[in-house]
Amino acid sequence: FTSFTTRRRNAEKFARSSQIIKVSVSDPSILQQQGLIKIYDSEEVVSLMQNHPQKRVQRDAKNVRQILRKNGEILIEGQLPASVMNQCE
Repeated sequence: FTSFTTRRRNAEKFARSSQIIKVSVSDPSILQQQGLIKIYDSEEVVSLMQNHPQKRVQRDAKNVRQILRKNGEILIEGQLPASVMNQCE
């Protein structure tokens, strides 16, 4: 999984500006429709965690939901092609 945020300000908490890339919101949706990637929002991540066999993972689900929402994060499973990514200025 790769984490993406919908807010640049949040990305700057975790990476230097030179490491931040920009992706159009529509590109990942198209790639998901084509079956190349899977996008998980906070509710889908929580559902996966609550169904996990380890109790520790299940217990962390609510905290993870809050963190994902606070940071405006989504998780992407799979590889985004370089053609949809741009360096932020």
